[in-house]
Amino acid sequence: MTVYRTCRICIKRKGCDIKSEIGKKISGLGITSIKHKCDSYTPPFSPGEHVIATTYCDLDVGDECGELHNSKFNAVFIEQSGTKALVWIKPRESDIYDDVQFTPMKNNRGFCKLTFDRLEKATDIKFTPICKVCYGPEGTCDGNDNLWSPWADCPHENKLTPAP
Repeated sequence: MTVYRTCRICIKRKGCDIKSEIGKKISGLGITSIKHKCDSYTPPFSPGEHVIATTYCDLDVGDECGELHNSKFNAVFIEQSGTKALVWIKPRESDIYDDVQFTPMKNNRGFCKLTFDRLEKATDIKFTPICKVCYGPEGTCDGNDNLWSPWADCPHENKLTPAP
C-alpha cells in the first residue's frame, strides 16, 4: 500500500484521476510513500475561514490521571504550513462549551499549529480577511491591542486576502 502524502489533506483525494494514474505508474516498484506536485490539489480550508480547533486548554493542569484536557475553540484558519494548519484562537476566548478559556503558550499570541484532523468546518461559515503583512485577522491589531505585529499599527489597507 502506498501513502500519497500530497493527497492526504486534499478534499479531492477520493476518486482522483491523478492519484490513480500515479498509482498505476508506480505499481510493483515497492514504493510505500510518495509526495508529488499536483495541479488539482485543493486545500481543505481557505485563509480566513472560520473553523473549530481541538487543542489543549492548559498545559499546566491535568486530570487526576495526569491527562491533559482537550477542548474545542472557535478559530480562524490562517494558512497551510506543510502538512499542518496554522490557526488563530483569540486569547482568553471560552471554548464552544463555555467551560474553559484558551490560554496561549508564551509568546505565540493565539497562533496554533495543528494537524488537519484536529480541525472541522465551523457551522457559521464566516470569512475573516487575513492581513498579508502580519497574518492577523482583520481588526485584531489596531495599535491598542497589538496581538500580531511588531509595528504600532497594522497596515491592513490593501493588504487583506480577498474572500474566496
